[in-house]
Amino acid sequence: MTSGRVQCFFPAMRCVVLRTDNGKECLISFPDQFPEVHGGDVIEFETGEDGKPVTHGMKLRQRWADTLNEQYRPLVNAFHQTIQIHA
Repeated sequence: MTSGRVQCFFPAMRCVVLRTDNGKECLISFPDQFPEVHGGDVIEFETGEDGKPVTHGMKLRQRWADTLNEQYRPLVNAFHQTIQIHA
């Protein structure tokens, strides 16, 4: 399995531009049942014998928003401990 980060998503055409882990960019068309993706999301996919991506084995590995939540959660927690909000 190869993974890549979404650079651009074209919802009308159901395709994305991915930058793979080795730095190459490729254009992939999604199957209809694949969830909508956003810039920064990480997708896993298989490559065929010719090295081109194969769409039937694609998985959404991590959302960019989840990455940001993991990265900034300690900062947000520290902020909430410092400031007390009264309703």
